[in-house]
Parts: sequence; C-alpha cells; structure tokens
Amino acid sequence: EFGGRVEAGIGNYGGRTADFHLDLPKVAGFSVKLDGVIQHQDATTENPLAGQAGWNYYNRKGLRAAVRWQPTDTITNDFAYDVAKDENTPFYSQLLNYNPNNCANGTQASQPACTLPGTAYTNLTGGPVKPLLPGVVVNGDSRMKDADIGVPQQVSVDKTHGFTNSLKWHLSDELELRSITAWRGVDATQWDNSGGAHRPPLVNLTTACTLAAPCAFSRYSLADLRQRQFSQEVQAVGTVGSIDYVAGLFYFNEHVSDDAATPSSMGVALVGGTPTYVTIPFCTASTPAFVGSAVNGCSIDRASEVWS
Repeated sequence: EFGGRVEAGIGNYGGRTADFHLDLPKVAGFSVKLDGVIQHQDATTENPLAGQAGWNYYNRKGLRAAVRWQPTDTITNDFAYDVAKDENTPFYSQLLNYNPNNCANGTQASQPACTLPGTAYTNLTGGPVKPLLPGVVVNGDSRMKDADIGVPQQVSVDKTHGFTNSLKWHLSDELELRSITAWRGVDATQWDNSGGAHRPPLVNLTTACTLAAPCAFSRYSLADLRQRQFSQEVQAVGTVGSIDYVAGLFYFNEHVSDDAATPSSMGVALVGGTPTYVTIPFCTASTPAFVGSAVNGCSIDRASEVWS
C-alpha cells in the first residue's frame, strides 16, 4: 500500500539530518520500498591551514531499495540493495595539560613520578617530554574552536554497498525451500591528522631545525582498506508430525586488504631566531601497485591481506 514518512532536523555547526521511507503500491506481484538518509555537520574545530579540512566533520548519505516479488501464493522473493558514502574527519587531539609532574627534559630517570608504567629507566636522555612549540595552546577547561597549528588534512571517505536476496518456496507444511544470498563491499580511504604538534613525533626546536631541513612532526595517519564478501545458504525447513527440522548448506567467502602509512606532514624551523612552520613533502617513496589512493607513494608501515 502507498505510504511513507519524512523526518528532518537542523543543528549548530551546520548540522542537518533528513531521512525518508516510501512504500509503493503492489503492481503485478511486485512491492517496492525505498529508504534514504542524509547527515551533515561542519567542523567543530577549525584548521588554520588554508584549504585544509577541519576536525569532527562528517557528511553521510545512504540509500536502500527493497523489492518483494510474489508470483504465487507459495513463492516469495525479497531483494534489497543499499549504498552509502561517509565523508569524515577525526576528532581534534587537544592538549589538556603539559608536564604536570615536572618531568623536565632528560630528568625522567631521576624522578619516580616520571617513570612510565612498567618501565624502570636508569639512563634516559632527551625523553618524551619536549618543550612546547611556539603557538601550541594548553587548554583543559574548554573545547578549542580553532586549532593552534594548521596541518594538512582532507576528508576520509568510506563507501559501502551490497545486496541480499531471500527466496522462499513453500511446497507444503512438511517442506519449505529457502535460498539466502548476500554480497557486500567496503572501500575506505583514511586521511587522519588529528594532533599536529600534540602527538608523536614530538619536536625539540633548536638551531638544527632549518628551512633546508625542518624538524618533522604532525603524524598523518593514512590507510586504504578494501573488503568484499559473498555468502550463499540453502535450507530445507518443515514439520513432520511433532518434529520441526531444518537442513542446509552454507558457503562464505571474504577477501580483505589493508595498507597504512604514517608520514610526518609538517616541519618547524628557526629562521633568524623566529619559529616558522612549513608543510613538508610526504609520500615520495615508491610502493607496490596494489596500494590505494591514500598511501600511494608512501612507505608502508602496516600491510595485511586476508582470505576467509
């Protein structure tokens, strides 16, 4: 029967959502229903680097269509297809505190409060506590609306699509034959630069940091994932006297590959005694041909491939 609904809403940071459901009348044994959804939010922490995406942004779209075919009273076939796309950026890693135990650079070994859990340092030079880079903001009281240092960042994109088909043939109370088929694919490209100067690698700004050789920071987490799966099940279901039974076969096949790289994307240099932030080239090495768009040209830090 014809019917449906529509819902929509708006919010701060450009937030907007909408979804709909539509039922169409049955025609020649076919019934159709459609569902769709849209979700959007602008970045809640802005990126000072011109032309680069901010943090906590998302833009999602999805559509699903389902068709039921009933050529006879004993045969029902349900087919559904869905497709979705999610564009997003990570949350911002805000620096809430700095050196609360007074673990000055190079003195962690002599201060028990500065020993990392499970690690008994006897000689630690340099150390993980570095002096703050100029411009870095320490704010543990409120969420930052603007990042202190701009970094390269583009949206990550997740795409999913797939179908299911369920066929039921009711021959009698003693026997119903069923076929259940499904296929699904996922393609994800990750571009996450969530911390800037707040995340490892940490930089100790010295005269060794020059424009010709800036000290690198701003870990850019890049990844490409591709997944495909297929399953097929056949069943015989029924009742014989006081016994209910089910018999069947099941087949499943999946192939997944995932590759990741973590290059530094920013550099800092002392120019005439003035700290200067610059973007640095990344992903300039050659990589295998199977690599996707995000880590293409990068040195691979993680790679896996699985068949099931």
